[in-house]
Amino acid sequence: MKSIWQKFGVVLFWVLWPALCLYVRGSERSRVLILSGDKVLLVKPWLGDGRWGLPGGGLHKGEEPLVGLSRELGEEVGLHDVQPVLLGVEQINDRGFRFTAHFFIAQLTVPQELRLQFLEIAAAQWVPRDSLGGLQCVPEVHRVLELSVNH
Repeated sequence: MKSIWQKFGVVLFWVLWPALCLYVRGSERSRVLILSGDKVLLVKPWLGDGRWGLPGGGLHKGEEPLVGLSRELGEEVGLHDVQPVLLGVEQINDRGFRFTAHFFIAQLTVPQELRLQFLEIAAAQWVPRDSLGGLQCVPEVHRVLELSVNH
């Protein structure tokens, strides 16, 4: 049943794609690279193109990026005790989605159990860093990994 929902989310994404691009255009969003040892937390949104990405989401009007990120982590994957540090702020343009991204990094001593929000996150997994090349990821994942090298 979960697979059917995931496929439905991908189809719906492409149907709504033009409206979603307009909705996201010019917005501010936060993303976090969560590391635990050699593993990276990746999420696959329910309403998305099927690629893996980083946890995070859109900021509410006037919301500080760190506050919005903490809210999104709790909502999406059930993580509350994460201490992110800002890596940088960049303009993103991917498949028509244009927004400002606030990139963070956080370290966990052990991978934590995740509680995925239904109809928000279709899947999440802790992936060994050296296995990321074999996955279809949004470009932000590789960009944040580049930024994290200097951290």
